[in-house]
Amino acid sequence: MSKWINRAIIVFQFLYESRIAPFLTIYFWPLWYPFYLWARKNNICFVVNIAEGTGQVLPELDNFFQMRKLHEIDPNKKYVWLRTRNDFSKALIPLYKSQFYFACMSNLLYDMALPAILYFHDITHDAGMAGLHWQLPKQGKWHYPKPWQTYLYTDQKEHVLDLWKQWYERRNKNGTWYPLKEFAGAYLAPDKELQEFLGEDIANIALVHLKTNIMNATAQVTDPETYIPAIKYLIDHGYKPVFVGREKMPEIFNQLPIINYANSSKANFLHDLQLFSLAKVAITGGSGIAWIADTFNTPVLYLNSWHVCMSPWSQKCVYVPTRIKNNTGYYLSFFDQFELYKKTAFSDYGDVFLFTEYTPINASSEDILCGLTELLALCEHDQELSSLQKKFKTIHPSGWAQVSQSRVSNDFLRNNMQIARL
Repeated sequence: MSKWINRAIIVFQFLYESRIAPFLTIYFWPLWYPFYLWARKNNICFVVNIAEGTGQVLPELDNFFQMRKLHEIDPNKKYVWLRTRNDFSKALIPLYKSQFYFACMSNLLYDMALPAILYFHDITHDAGMAGLHWQLPKQGKWHYPKPWQTYLYTDQKEHVLDLWKQWYERRNKNGTWYPLKEFAGAYLAPDKELQEFLGEDIANIALVHLKTNIMNATAQVTDPETYIPAIKYLIDHGYKPVFVGREKMPEIFNQLPIINYANSSKANFLHDLQLFSLAKVAITGGSGIAWIADTFNTPVLYLNSWHVCMSPWSQKCVYVPTRIKNNTGYYLSFFDQFELYKKTAFSDYGDVFLFTEYTPINASSEDILCGLTELLALCEHDQELSSLQKKFKTIHPSGWAQVSQSRVSNDFLRNNMQIARL
C-alpha cells in the first residue's frame, strides 16, 4: 500500500508543480500578496532553483554558501530553504538546516509557498546553476512544460557554463574552504549501520564508480575491464575498495575483494556523503557523483566524460576525458570536441551525443592506471602543473578548465598531443 501512496504523491507533486501552481500563480496571484508582504517586511528570502541530482544539489548548495561568504548576496537576509520529501532532502536538511534561518522538508509547506515563489522574484535567491527554473520567467512568454518535466523553463548552455565558471571563481577566492564538509562536521562520520557494513578496517577506503548507461557527460558505457589494473593497484597498496553509485556492479569485479555498497540495502544519499567524507581516494565515471568528492575535498580520478573542459574544481582531481572521432576515423581536437558539446541540444534526459556522426573513445586501462598513480602522488605532495597541463587550461574560453584547480592526466596529454594540439 505504501508503494502506491508514494507513487500517488509523486504524480500529484508533478501535477502541482508543473500545472496547478503555475495556473494559480498566473490567475490568482493576489491571494499570495499578503504572504509576499509578510516575507518582505520580515526580510525573508527563499533559496530556490536548486535542482535534484547529485551533480546539482551539492554544487548549488555550496555555491550559495560561497556567495554568502563573499557578500555577493545580503548576509543579513533570513534565508529559507523549503524542500519536498525525497532522499536528498532527508540527508541535506538535517546536515545544513543550521545554516539557514529556516530549512524544512515538507511537501505541504513547499506547495503552500510555491505560487508566491513562482511569482515574486524579489523574495527569492536563485542559487541554481543547471539552468532549470521552478519559477515563472520575469519577462517573455511561458508554456506549460512537457509531461514529467517539473521545471518550467531552461537557460541556454552558454549561460549555464558561465554560472559554473562563476562558482569556480568564487571557490578560487575562498581558497581551501569546503563549506559542505565544515558545516556538517561530525554528522559526516559513518553511522553505526554503515560502519558495520564496511567492517572494522575503514582507514583506507577507496571508492570505485563507473557508468553503465549513456547520459549527459557519459557517451560510452564503461568497460569494467579497464578498471581492473587500477583496482588491483589500490589493493596492493593497502586500500579497501568500495563500489559506489547506483549502477549494478560488474560481474568481473566479484573476482576482487570489493565491497558492493551500490547494490546493498545500505545505499542512500546520507551514506553516500559519509563514504565520500571518509574515503582516501575515489575513482568515478562521467557523473555528478564526482562532485561529492569535489565539494568534500576527496581526491578523485574523474574518467570518461566527453564534456572535455568541464572537470571538477578540486586541486585533488585528475581527469581523463573521453575522446571523440568522426565517421572518417579522424579524432576531433579538444577545442572542436567542446564546440560539439556546445552545439548539441538538451533533451528530456540531458545532452544527446551524436552517435550517427561521431564515436566516443573512453579511457584505456593504461590511461586509468597512469591517472591514478598521478593522483596518489599528488595526494602525497603538491605537484606543479606540467607545461602540457597549463596549455590545456587555455584550450577553450567557455569551459571551466581555465578557472579549475584540477588537471588532466599528464600521461594522457602526452599520448594525445596531436588531438590536444598543445
